[in-house]
Amino acid sequence: MSRTFGRCRFSADRARSLRFALPNEYLQELVYLGQTYAAEKALSLGLLGEIVKAESLLERAKQVADRLASAPMSTFESCKRQLRQPFIEQAARFNGEQVA
Repeated sequence: MSRTFGRCRFSADRARSLRFALPNEYLQELVYLGQTYAAEKALSLGLLGEIVKAESLLERAKQVADRLASAPMSTFESCKRQLRQPFIEQAARFNGEQVA
C-alpha cells in the first residue's frame, strides 16, 4: 500500500527501509514534507554513494554496472541477502504483528 506524504509517495516497506538509512530528524522531513537536499548534503546523509558530474554520469554508471556484473552471481546474491536480512526480519515481525 502506498501513501503520499508531502510530495513523495512511499510504500510502507520503503518508509520502513528509510529508517535504516537516515537519522530520525532527516527521515521525518523527507517523508512528511518531501524534503530535497543538495548533492553534498544527501551524500553526507548517506542517501548517495557518490556525486558524479552530469557529463560523466553514463560512463560512471557503466563502470559500476561492469564492476557489479564481474562478481559471480552467487556472491552478489549472498551479499545482497546479508545486507537486506535485518530489514527482511523486521518486516516479517511487523507483518506478523499486523496479522495477529
